[in-house]
Amino acid sequence: MEPEVIEHRVRERYARTMTSAQQVDEFEALRPHLLAVAYRLTGTFADAEDVVQEAWLRWNGPGTTRFATCGPG
Repeated sequence: MEPEVIEHRVRERYARTMTSAQQVDEFEALRPHLLAVAYRLTGTFADAEDVVQEAWLRWNGPGTTRFATCGPG
């Protein structure tokens, strides 16, 4: 499937972009799970925290747009 088609489908499915506060809330909700997975992969808590921080920087970095769901239908 072409990237343009995928992007169009995403835009159709999600009507509005997430605010910065919503992005923080969404990431913080996932953070414990991300830390657990990163810990299993790296073997140390310090490295796991670094991985999660890098994920946040990439997820919330420049040139990214996050979409909030509007519910079914």
